Amino acid sequence: MSIDTQAGNDILDRVLEGEGPLVWLDVDDVEGLVTRFAAIARRSGQSMYRWRPEDGLVSLREASTRVPGCPRVGDVLRYILQSLHFGIYLVTPPALVGAQDAHLLRQVARLPAQPVRRVILLGGAPSLSESLDDVLVHMATQPRAAGLRLRDGRWVT
Repeated sequence: MSIDTQAGNDILDRVLEGEGPLVWLDVDDVEGLVTRFAAIARRSGQSMYRWRPEDGLVSLREASTRVPGCPRVGDVLRYILQSLHFGIYLVTPPALVGAQDAHLLRQVARLPAQPVRRVILLGGAPSLSESLDDVLVHMATQPRAAGLRLRDGRWVT
């Protein structure tokens, strides 16, 4: 499934409205979703980041800006735990490997509601030594049923 602009906005809305800060987003087109989120970040000015082993933590809003001190996923999770600002962080689950990462993800899941911080695990199910089913919000990229919602001060379907 190719992710268009409206689908990208809808997915982001559902993630932000979700019940917790730790989300597993079952998506087939990871790169398409990241591209859409980057466009949203540039347009809205929201702080969105992606972690990959080869790049570390990189801003989606300013693609060439790397966050120092975040070469490993554990470093990223500690960074998120210390952050006092809004942020959306995209991580690919195969990067999560050990009990330490699972422990840090459980801490992320207990973050207070404000400021909004979301860790989005992209793609297939995270394979960790410890199950996170009790703290992980699972979402699919399928569009939700049409209904009215308020967007930019007007009702849209």
